[in-house]
Amino acid sequence: MASGSAPLANLQQRLLPKVARSVDLLVISTRLDIDPGSASIIVRFVALARHNITTSATYCITAGTTLGGFDLYDRIALPVWPAVYLPEDLEWEDDNWWEGQITAAEAESYPTALEHDVASNVRARY
Repeated sequence: MASGSAPLANLQQRLLPKVARSVDLLVISTRLDIDPGSASIIVRFVALARHNITTSATYCITAGTTLGGFDLYDRIALPVWPAVYLPEDLEWEDDNWWEGQITAAEAESYPTALEHDVASNVRARY
C-alpha cells in the first residue's frame, strides 16, 4: 500500500528522483510485486536504489510463474544491511557488537542501495 503523495507507480519511472513510500511498515504494505508482462525477460540482478530501509530490516526475493509464486526462485529473509564489522573491530559495549551491522547513524552516510545477485539467469513472469 503506497502513500498518496508517493505512489508505487513512481517505481515504474526510470528517474531516480521519483520515490514511492508505503503508508506503514506492515509486511502487506511493504511488499512489491513486479510483473514484466511475460517470462521472456532474463533477470540476474535485483537492486533497490536510494532506499531508507532501517538497519534491522530484512528482505526476501522470490520469482515464480504465478503472482506470489516462488517456484523458480525462493530466497530466505536476508538482512538489508549485512554485517560489516568483525567482533574484534568493535568494543564489547557497542550496541551492534553481536550483529556487526552499521548503526542507524552510520547508515545515513552510506550509499543506499540494496543489491541482490540471484546467482543464475531467471526467466519468471513475477
